[in-house]
Amino acid sequence: MHVLKHISSLYKTAVLVDYKSLLRGLISMVPGLYLLYKQIHGDGRHSSASARFCYSFWLRLLVKLHEENLMWKRNDVAELGCADSLGIGIVAVISGSNSYTALELRSFDFRANSIQLFDEIVELFASKAKIPDDSEFPKISLKLSDYAFPTGIFPPQIHGALCDTARLAAIRKQIESISDGETGNTFNYVAPWDAKVNALRGRFDLIFSRAVMEHVAEADKVYSRLHDCLKLSGLMFHDIEYNSHHTSKHWNGHWAFSNFVWKLIKGKRPMIINRIPHSIHAKMMALSGFKLIDDFRVIKESSLTRELVAYENGDISAEDLSSYGGWFLAEKN
Repeated sequence: MHVLKHISSLYKTAVLVDYKSLLRGLISMVPGLYLLYKQIHGDGRHSSASARFCYSFWLRLLVKLHEENLMWKRNDVAELGCADSLGIGIVAVISGSNSYTALELRSFDFRANSIQLFDEIVELFASKAKIPDDSEFPKISLKLSDYAFPTGIFPPQIHGALCDTARLAAIRKQIESISDGETGNTFNYVAPWDAKVNALRGRFDLIFSRAVMEHVAEADKVYSRLHDCLKLSGLMFHDIEYNSHHTSKHWNGHWAFSNFVWKLIKGKRPMIINRIPHSIHAKMMALSGFKLIDDFRVIKESSLTRELVAYENGDISAEDLSSYGGWFLAEKN
């Protein structure tokens, strides 16, 4: 009976599967073979390897905090899952944050591109460059009505102080001296962060992530740990992508896969998407002790009919099914 159900599931979703993704999942089940595959094909670069992306993401977030009268809650900030780039953290410190901590699962060598990113970001910020908009970075879910440099946040006197030559030279020097596991400096990174929550308890005013929470296997536990790492009334911001990440020929086709088919596609790949919809992220945050300040969905016309949604995902709402991306701004209760 179970075999027939699995065969039926495979037949039903055969036209939706991206077979390259299925092949990667099957390869990952063979010890050593997936590692060889990744070495040949590479992992790709995270968006935050671009100075303009980092500048756009952080300034968009500052504009949102300014609108909510929450700018004072960005003194000590942390980024969950920065990959191999400190770019957003560099923008944060240049723009006035006291410290930045990268929370990672494993250590990276940041020095290869950090100084180049710093120099490019300084040029953007010092020249009051316009915030790169959706024509350049459409995947950032946080949209603005005005992408001009936010002079309301950075009036001439404050902007001049932030761009002081001696201050920027000191920040540049601090980037060069980052050490794994250290905290209390201007720039820090901690890996594996989830094993060091006790040392990070109550340390941050703001924790943010970009295109990370859709890959976390146990998102509820991560939200709970982030709650512990925040100061009282600390803020959490997550920009999340809900698309199929090339596991399907349709942008939301991953909702059509049964758990059996999804196990084949996932294989033993650790960072594939978790298929958690927007509404469930909101519930997990609430159960972890967060109060939702605001959230937003990027809606895209669904290419999947309700009839094709796998029975395991049958409780997904029509709004979730049409959510291509979204963001949350929440506060620690």
